[in-house]
This record gives sequence, structure tokens and C-alpha cells, in this order.
Amino acid sequence: QARVLLFKILSDCYILMVKTQNYHWNVRGPHFHSYHQMLGMQYDDLAEAIDMLAERIRTLGFHVSANYKNFVTQATLEEEVGEPDTEEMLKKLTDDHEYLIREIREAIGKLKETEDEGTTDLLVERLRTHEKTAWFLRNHLSNYA
Repeated sequence: QARVLLFKILSDCYILMVKTQNYHWNVRGPHFHSYHQMLGMQYDDLAEAIDMLAERIRTLGFHVSANYKNFVTQATLEEEVGEPDTEEMLKKLTDDHEYLIREIREAIGKLKETEDEGTTDLLVERLRTHEKTAWFLRNHLSNYA
């Protein structure tokens, strides 16, 4: 069960990493520099998270079938195919991080039955990071109160 949950989260993080990198490259506007830096840090965090999730799957004794087709097939998050403006980029990233927050909370709940503290600990750390990232992104949105 942990392998399936972890690979699903890994796949969604992979799609989010690619989307974040895309936005990092293509952000524009008067706040370009600060957004470019923020998205670069988020991209780096997601790259590290992907590595940690894959290593956890391997630690549990499973093979990580890491190819783009598998990630896209398993992920719920969608790739970016358009050219959104900066505000829309931030909104989409906020929505994706909030989706991952819900997904990770659900996975943690399922793992309580297995007593897999190592996986649970990894997911709790990911949960905190996605919560903080969503908070940062929400505070950059012009319609956030």
C-alpha cells in the first residue's frame, strides 16, 4: 500500500516540478525577479522531494518505474500546455499544492494502519512544505485577502 501511495505522490510532485520549472522560466512582469527566485527555490525543493520519495520506495524494497509516461499516467495534476500570465501561474501552483496537501493527508491516514512510521514521517515533512508553499503563493495573489 505504501508503494502505491508514494508513487502517486511522487508522480504528482514530478508534474508539479515540471510546471514550476516552466513558470520559473516564463514568469514575467514587474515582480519578475522575486517570482523567478521564489519559483526556482520551489523547483529545487520539489526535485529534492522527488528524490526522497523515490528513495523511500526503494528502501521499502520496490522498484521505481521512473519514466515520464508512468508519471503522467499516475498523476492527478495536469501539465501546463498554455501560456498563462503570472497571476494565473501563481493560482495554478497554489491549487496544485493545495491538492497535494489533501492527497498527503489522505495517505497519512491510510498509513496509520500499517505502522510505517518512516513513510509517515517523510509524508508529514512533505505536508508541512506544501502547506508553507501554498501559503506563500496565496499571499502573492492579488485577490487573496
